[in-house]
Amino acid sequence: MLLASLPGYARRPHPGKRASRPKDAVRLGFEDFTTRLLAWTLWWNTEHRPAPLRGKTPLEAWQDDPTPLRDVPAADLWTFTVADADTRTLTTRAVRFRRRDCVGG
Repeated sequence: MLLASLPGYARRPHPGKRASRPKDAVRLGFEDFTTRLLAWTLWWNTEHRPAPLRGKTPLEAWQDDPTPLRDVPAADLWTFTVADADTRTLTTRAVRFRRRDCVGG
């Protein structure tokens, strides 16, 4: 939802065609992207009420869930990042990196 609203988002093409960014789209810098992502995440978690949550926000559903949490050791946190100099393309299917679609598992 957020990514599709950002400049430079490659729309899903018709079957048999490749996705392409609009030629005039200006990509966001890291700071602008982060600002938008944080604002959207706050809205999603505290105001948005998806139908499957039966009137609750995601934050309310999270707080009501009794499932225990598991801490990840600080030494392992790097495995959850994609911060480096390479460019990645976000699509509706995955994160495109080095001609591969990377999907979290």
